[in-house]
Amino acid sequence: MKQTERMWDDLPHGAKVVIVLVAVVGLIFAVRGCGHSTTSSPTASTSTAVTTSIWAAPTTPSPPSATAQKPEGPTPPAGIPFNVVPGPDGDVVHAKFMIGDSFTNESIRYGAQRKTVDILKYARRAYPAASEVVVDGAYPMIDQYGNTKTEIILNVSYMQSTLSKINFNGIDPETIWDLRDSGTINPQLLQ
Repeated sequence: MKQTERMWDDLPHGAKVVIVLVAVVGLIFAVRGCGHSTTSSPTASTSTAVTTSIWAAPTTPSPPSATAQKPEGPTPPAGIPFNVVPGPDGDVVHAKFMIGDSFTNESIRYGAQRKTVDILKYARRAYPAASEVVVDGAYPMIDQYGNTKTEIILNVSYMQSTLSKINFNGIDPETIWDLRDSGTINPQLLQ
């Protein structure tokens, strides 16, 4: 011990500073786990780190603050707007999406059917009191003059009584339009 103290006393001041800095940095990495912390770091008001272990007893969460957000419900399909309007028998949910292009008409149709299933599944969970869900699918159509115009080529409507019968985890997407209560499908989409 005395030999260690003598060695420390014999070191130049700069070397002592380097050793202390290396020790502090090493301690920080050891406490923080190189960025994967299971500890809470010291704050400006405390000088010691409080270590929590993954084996520690669970803590009771604090009550939510006034600014805390409520947990969200089901996640809507990406990029699809939903609009709710009053109808004669209750709220009507409208969803409109762009039908994706593909190499074959069959692939285009299947993609639109799959998207219809996703929309209806979300709408049934997010709007359980709605009386009806209307799904519109738009697609760029080329007229006889070679001009392209985006048009609604899919307009299908499902009553809540129909939606409640559908098992969305087991349904074949190719049958979803057959279950519609009303609406039209452009014949080119069915080819």
